[in-house]
Amino acid sequence: MNYDTVRFLRRMFASYYKRAGLSMPRDFWMREWGFIPFGVKMMSRHRAFRSAAEIRSFLRENAPAHVFFSSAIYERPSAANMADKGWRGADLIFDLDADHIIDADHIIRGEISYDKMLERVKVETAKLMDFLVADFGIDERDIEIVFSGARGYHVHVCRDDVRALRNKERREIVDYLSASGLDSEFRSVDPGIGSEAWRHGGGWRRRIFRGLMDFFREIKRMDRDDAVKALCRIDGVGVKSAMKVVEFMAKMDDDAIEEWVARCMLDNRLRWIPGVHCRLIQDHAVSLRSMKPDAPVTSDIHRLIRMPTSLHGKTGLIVKPLSVKELDDFEPLEDAVAFSSDRTVRVKALKRNAVRMKGHEYAVEDGEEAELPVCAAVYFMCRGVAEICDAARGVG
Repeated sequence: MNYDTVRFLRRMFASYYKRAGLSMPRDFWMREWGFIPFGVKMMSRHRAFRSAAEIRSFLRENAPAHVFFSSAIYERPSAANMADKGWRGADLIFDLDADHIIDADHIIRGEISYDKMLERVKVETAKLMDFLVADFGIDERDIEIVFSGARGYHVHVCRDDVRALRNKERREIVDYLSASGLDSEFRSVDPGIGSEAWRHGGGWRRRIFRGLMDFFREIKRMDRDDAVKALCRIDGVGVKSAMKVVEFMAKMDDDAIEEWVARCMLDNRLRWIPGVHCRLIQDHAVSLRSMKPDAPVTSDIHRLIRMPTSLHGKTGLIVKPLSVKELDDFEPLEDAVAFSSDRTVRVKALKRNAVRMKGHEYAVEDGEEAELPVCAAVYFMCRGVAEICDAARGVG
C-alpha cells in the first residue's frame, strides 16, 4: 500500500469516526485496548481509557486501520505484563469465520463469491443462537451479534456468571457445539421417556432427531438420481445402500418419516433399513447440526476482539453490532457500508477483484484505472488490490 493510499484511507476513516455514533463495550475502562495503524503490521496494545470521550478523540485523531478491546476486564488493563493486569473475568466470545465453515479450497480458488460466503456464515451464526438460547438457556438480551466487518460474525455473551468461566469450561462449550466426543447412539437413554423427548427435548437428542428428519424429508423430495448422489456423498455410503434408502423413503409420507425416526432413536437401532448401516447417516446428521467456531478465540480468557461500530481495515466495512432479532434481515454489503455510493474516486487496480455492494457489482482489472464510488474504492484499497490515483482530491 503506497503512501498516498494510506493517507487517503486514514482521511476516510477519520471522517467516519468524526460522524459515527460509536458504541462502547460494557466496563470499557477496565479493558485493554489495541490498535493497528495503516501501513503497519504490529499491534499497539496495553492501552486503557478513562472515558468514552477519550476513546472517540483517539480514533478521530489517529484513524487506525483496526480497533480491538479485550474480552476480559482487569484491575490494571494498561499493565504491560499479563500477570500484572489483575484478571476479573471475561465475556464469552465466539468467532464464526468463513475459513472454519467453508472449504478453504473453494475460497482460495474464488469458487464462492464474497456475498455468498457471508450468507453461509450467517446461517451458522443463526445456528449458534439456537444453541445458546435453547441448550444453554442464555437470554437473547445478554447476546450481542457483531458482523466482523470482513468474513464472518462475532458473538458476545455478556453475563456476570459467564465471565467467571475459565479456559477449560470454555473449551467444553466448544466441544459441545462441535459434537466432539458425542455418542450419537445414546445407549444410556431410558426408552421409557417417550418419543416426545426426541421431538421437543433439549440438547443433542433434539438436534439429531431434527437433523435426521430434515435429511430424510429432503431425500424424499429429490428425484431418484439426485437422492442417490446426495446419499453417496456421505463417507461410507455406496450406491446399493443409497438406492435402498431411497426405496424405503418412497413408501412413507412426512408424518410417517417422523414417527419412524423417533422410534428408531428410542430403540437405538443402527440398522433401521435392511442392508444399510444407518449409523453413517446418523453421524452425517450430527455433522449437519454441529458447528465449528474458532476454538482458540472462545477458550482464550485474554482475547482481543474487534470493537463494534469501528471499521475493519481490510474492507472498510463497519464492524456492525446486531441484536438476535436483527440478524435475519441484516445484509452486510448494504447495512455495514460506511462510505458514500454517490461520490466517486479514481483508482488503479493492482489485481483483478470484484464485489457486490449497495446492490451493484463493481470490478477492477489488473493494471487498469477506474472511476468508482467511494464505498467500492475504499473496499478495493483496503483489500490491497487498488491504489488511489487522485489522493489530493477532497472526498469525505
